[in-house]
Amino acid sequence: MLMSENLFGNIVYQKIKIAILNEMYEPNQILNERKLAEEFQISRTPVREALKILEGEGWVKIIPWKGAIVNKITQKEIDEIFQIRLIIEPAIIELLQNKIDYKKRAYLDKLYENQKKAKTKKEFILADREFHMTFAEWTENLQLIEMVKGLNDKIYMVGHKAINSKDSKREEETLEEHYKIIQALKNNDIMMAKNFMIAHVIETKNNINKNI
Repeated sequence: MLMSENLFGNIVYQKIKIAILNEMYEPNQILNERKLAEEFQISRTPVREALKILEGEGWVKIIPWKGAIVNKITQKEIDEIFQIRLIIEPAIIELLQNKIDYKKRAYLDKLYENQKKAKTKKEFILADREFHMTFAEWTENLQLIEMVKGLNDKIYMVGHKAINSKDSKREEETLEEHYKIIQALKNNDIMMAKNFMIAHVIETKNNINKNI
């Protein structure tokens, strides 16, 4: 494939993935290669390559002569994702031992205030994503960062269902849980921060299961 096609393929991949995450392309919807090429005003080759990547990541399933069907995240996948989160997110907190300096403490406050000021559900969920990604990035472990990013992409898809639930107070609960984690980190109490993170992940899972 030419360099330009590689570039276009990556752009198309990003656009389709974002559309899936935001449910512009809904679960079980068929994505037609030709129509996508027309939509993005490019040839079908980069579209085909983008769909192959998305299939490899589990976002779509390619059906020959038909197109790519947007996958729905299953309960089993949600359970597996949270099993992994319960292992790696407390471990991430532990890796931050002696790394929370003055600048990071100030940034933690900024993260909390940004999420508190979120005006829309989408802004709130994006702020939540940044909260968890920040801890991973502070470890400077590239493999860990990519793993958390992949998990967060999946959680983003189902997380908004819990936040959007009419009887849900998840925004308030999330802010309170984040605040506890932040205060423990600012006090260099890693064990307490780990316990708060575990409780936060469990509550998030329970809320998602209740509202999807």
